[in-house]
Amino acid sequence: MYSSSFRKISLLVIEDNDDHWYLLNRHLSRSQQPWVEEIIRVPTFEEGREQLKSGSFDVVILDLNLPDSDSAWTIFHGGEIFERLPTIVLTSLEDEKLGETAIRLGAQDFISKDAINAEIIRKTVRHSIERFKVQQELKQRNEDLRLFGKTLAHEIRNPLHIVSLTLEIVASTLRKIPDQDRLEEQIARASRNTENISNVITELLSSALSSEDGKVFPVSLEAVIADALSELEEENGPSFTHTVSLAKGEVMANPQTLKQVFSNIFSNSIRYRDFDRPIHLEVKSEHVKISSAATRIYIRDNGVGICPDDLPMIFKPMFRARSTADRDGTGLGLYFCKNAIERMGGSIDVISKPGVGTTFVIDLLDAKPSEK
Repeated sequence: MYSSSFRKISLLVIEDNDDHWYLLNRHLSRSQQPWVEEIIRVPTFEEGREQLKSGSFDVVILDLNLPDSDSAWTIFHGGEIFERLPTIVLTSLEDEKLGETAIRLGAQDFISKDAINAEIIRKTVRHSIERFKVQQELKQRNEDLRLFGKTLAHEIRNPLHIVSLTLEIVASTLRKIPDQDRLEEQIARASRNTENISNVITELLSSALSSEDGKVFPVSLEAVIADALSELEEENGPSFTHTVSLAKGEVMANPQTLKQVFSNIFSNSIRYRDFDRPIHLEVKSEHVKISSAATRIYIRDNGVGICPDDLPMIFKPMFRARSTADRDGTGLGLYFCKNAIERMGGSIDVISKPGVGTTFVIDLLDAKPSEK
């Protein structure tokens, strides 16, 4: 039962359906010991935003389907609410996947309207408040660690750069001296190791920077892909060809993070190329219906491919597939890609056949205006 140590709270309920509101309000008032001090109910997402500007609340209960926003729009634009207050989303049984997506994007929990009762609401609200408090403390600790990591990375990279330059000078000097092949080989190996360490630090730093802002916005997939491809075209010239065929519409994503994901996957198509044929990359997308309207992106290359036994581990940190062991790489790129896509409420998978090529499949929710 309700503990007296748990203070009375103020609730903001964003729910347009009168019947659902009546049920929710009845359950909230049925506890033997009152634990709710105030309940404010508004029927639209925009009115909820306005209430949050003017009122002081402890918890938000948010319906996903509202007159001014459909479920996908509510989830992604609800991020500003999720960051400020513990938020519980209301779903129907068929929308539970959307509830899980909302949790990944910052909501504390979801309740199915078909299974709601007074005790479930009380426990969910209480646990959400406590969990939000712990998460805020962890968020601050993670921020401190992130800043420490950035500082440490810069402190390591500077002396590494000096070492690399010194090795270049020594190697240049040795070329003028006869019979120094063995020493030159050792210096070249040291240079490669220095470069590998620098690449690891770069990818770790890139991952840390990408997590600074997990907010998502409506993003033009065409623009982000074109930007990522243009950089590869400049670096590789005519040896790199590609075809792009995209469905119309925007997706919900962080544009900088999404570009990093595409750049990483596109770069892999070059790094792990089959030297017996020209590099070709195919990028296409289509609209699909998962738990909500989404865009599915296919990125297909004609590289060396990945062994079937390695596929389950391909997104693990520091893992290197056997078919690519002879190429440069850190084993962190795809780990970053998976984390980044999931932070944006999407998913990523891979299909591959050795000697044929690899296809990455990415799902991101559509950023369409409400049709209500």
